[in-house]
Amino acid sequence: MMQHAESFRDLIVYQKARKVARRFFDLSKAVPKEERYSLADGEQQETQHWIDTELDCGYLTGQIRDELVDELERIGRMLQSMVDKAILWSIRSLCS
Repeated sequence: MMQHAESFRDLIVYQKARKVARRFFDLSKAVPKEERYSLADGEQQETQHWIDTELDCGYLTGQIRDELVDELERIGRMLQSMVDKAILWSIRSLCS
C-alpha cells in the first residue's frame, strides 16, 4: 500500500523533477548572461525544448542532453500516471 504524501515535496516525481532542474540550472551557468532570460522553468516538455536549444547552441553535449531528456520523459510518464489515477488520490483523501 502506498504511503499518503503529506505534501507535494514528499512525492517521488517532485523529488526527481527537482533533481533534474538543479542539474539543468548548474549546466545553464555556461550560457552567456544575455541568453539566460530565455531558459524555461515551465513544464517538462517546454524544458526539453530549451535543452535542445542549448544543445544546438553548443552549451550541452549530446550525452548530457540525452540524460536530461530521458529523466524528463520519466518524470512526464510519472505525472501522466498520477493524472490517470487521480480518482485514487481523491478517494484516499476522502477516506483519510
